[in-house]
Amino acid sequence: MSRLIGVVILIVLLLVVAGIFIAKLMDFRVEADRVRCQDNLRHIGFGTFHAGMPEGTIVNAALSPEERLSWYVGALGDLEQGASKPAPGAKKAARPTALSDIIASIDRKAPWDAPANARAAHTRVATLLCPANLATWPEGQPALTQYVGTAGIGLDVAGLSRDQAGKRAGAFRYDEPTPLDVITDGQSNTIAVAETNRELGPWIRGGPSTVRGLDLNVTPYLGRGRQFAGLHLKGGNFGFCDGSARFIAETIDPAVFRALLTIAGGEKDDIDTAE
Repeated sequence: MSRLIGVVILIVLLLVVAGIFIAKLMDFRVEADRVRCQDNLRHIGFGTFHAGMPEGTIVNAALSPEERLSWYVGALGDLEQGASKPAPGAKKAARPTALSDIIASIDRKAPWDAPANARAAHTRVATLLCPANLATWPEGQPALTQYVGTAGIGLDVAGLSRDQAGKRAGAFRYDEPTPLDVITDGQSNTIAVAETNRELGPWIRGGPSTVRGLDLNVTPYLGRGRQFAGLHLKGGNFGFCDGSARFIAETIDPAVFRALLTIAGGEKDDIDTAE
């Protein structure tokens, strides 16, 4: 009888240990995916934002923002050609990859969905997808992105000039760039790129697919099915104008989040973004 009790106790202990191990393994996986997602945002930021944020589209007066190519066309061109500024600790910029030829083949005067751009439009770009919750799309459809440039406060703000937007202006707008010297709130306090899992669009397409303002009427702002985040537990990753990437909790004060989306709102420095 005592031997049976001993066996039962041993089995229970093994189950407890296995449960703890599996839980720790899951925690490690969650954290690893979160870090890999941040690496994507850093790669985009340090490769693109060293001189400021580019125009939110490849500007073409003959096309609406939704018909134009997105800012990712220029950004990926820099990244894949090795022209980007290396991330801290890196010895040199990335070497050109197979994506270089695809980016170079894009007709920048044509709409994003022009036949000449079909090859690029259907190319999956791993850097533009969150590894924690990869987007999927039907075969034969344009490849999506889960990272969008932030335009500031309001659904109309991306289409306004910086002067027209005033204190609502964010890091991106369709028709003009954002030099670093106009970001008076501090580059480390201003979100440039946000992750989202809502209304995803092709990475090559201009308009809301790749640049979005905050809809004040839809709250909460962060979380599963919300405007931003929704790909990680309890929050999401965001890329800042200084090239850094940080995790922002869903519990962030809405006013603070709104402040982080503007370049000259006058909010205080050193805002704590994470739990």
